Amino acid sequence: MHTSAGSEREGGLLPPAQAHHDWVYNVATVGLRYGLIAGWVSWADHRVGEVSRFPELVQQTRNLHPEWRRFVGDGGYSARWVVGRLDRRGIGAWILPRRNVNLKPLGEPAWTRLLLGLVKDPQAWLAVYFQRVRVEATWWSVGARNPGRIRKRLVPRRETEAMLRAVVRNLRRLCFHRGLERDSRFTAFTAMAS
Repeated sequence: MHTSAGSEREGGLLPPAQAHHDWVYNVATVGLRYGLIAGWVSWADHRVGEVSRFPELVQQTRNLHPEWRRFVGDGGYSARWVVGRLDRRGIGAWILPRRNVNLKPLGEPAWTRLLLGLVKDPQAWLAVYFQRVRVEATWWSVGARNPGRIRKRLVPRRETEAMLRAVVRNLRRLCFHRGLERDSRFTAFTAMAS
């Protein structure tokens, strides 16, 4: 008698099939001045979206950097509750709105302020927003340094390795800045930057 793998799975003889890859999803905040990763959250559940982990990321970043004042994000964060959460913590939001948005605050007055900043002075607003290039460069450098996928089997270990990749990237970046401080050719530039 021939039984299919599906019936054996239903009977509990085989582990359940995994329809999705064992990716580790990450979301991070990156400091714009030195390009260091300021907050990092990893998870392996494909059903959890990036924006749903945003409150945890904001809390972590705020605890580590109480002076945090500016958030620059892409259209994925273009939600009123995200802008409101940042505003209640005293953080200005520069998030590119989606095409079909309107000025109605719907309970979040910070939403109208965000959009009016873009309408009143688009050049200044976009000058701040396009600092996102530094954030994208950070993600690129993490991916370029570690091009392969994480090969750990257990979910907590995969999440830990993803976080350690960010820690190693921060250490490399700090060493780079320390080298610039010691090099006499760059001391004039570091004095102007501070």
